[in-house]
Amino acid sequence: MKTTDVVVEAPNGRRILGPISVHIAAGEWVTILGRNGAGKTTLCNALAGAVRVSSGIVECDERIGLLSQSPRRPYGLTALEYALLGSTESWRGESRSQIDRARRSLEACSLDPNQDVGTLSGGEFRKAGIARLLTLDPAVFILDEPAAGLDPHARIETLSLLDSVRGDRAVITVMHDLMTAAQFGHRYLVMDEGRIVAQGARDEVMTAEILQRAYGESMAVIDVDGEPLPIARRRSEPG
Repeated sequence: MKTTDVVVEAPNGRRILGPISVHIAAGEWVTILGRNGAGKTTLCNALAGAVRVSSGIVECDERIGLLSQSPRRPYGLTALEYALLGSTESWRGESRSQIDRARRSLEACSLDPNQDVGTLSGGEFRKAGIARLLTLDPAVFILDEPAAGLDPHARIETLSLLDSVRGDRAVITVMHDLMTAAQFGHRYLVMDEGRIVAQGARDEVMTAEILQRAYGESMAVIDVDGEPLPIARRRSEPG
């Protein structure tokens, strides 16, 4: 996947993204960081074709799968039916191969194919979203906050699952939890005001200087077993 000078504008003509030029290779995990409103979700939607690009080019000859930050939960469907939604073939049962793929995807995510989606916990529903992407079998995974709302154990478990099934797929994730983000990804993009302001490997990006510029002066980076761990510190009250 490659973008060249991609710009997205609001209906009133205000630029909300770009210009963005980035290349993401097969098998690469790219994590997008930045404060609220930095343009992370807009970039994901532009890459997935979910928003119109005002100018520039998005090049991708492969199928793209998008897991949005807050996907709508379709009550009344089983996990199997949910995993088959959006597949190239009907989810009503005509294709045995597609159903078998969905069942394998749900098994990888430790989900019961017969369970009602409405009864899944938040973490299980995020896993169901990953199972749905696996069923679609895209070459590019785009996941906006895939571990949002999960407890620490479920967060690591879900992202480890994604890493285990990644294979040669390109994976693009948006993450707000920097301590979790530091454990996943090959390359990191830091965004601010709709632009990429820093990018590189973890040790190149997760420095106090870069994070303070992107998030504010409360950011710090500490060393844990020889690895950088970014944290947000509470500012001391005056007096």
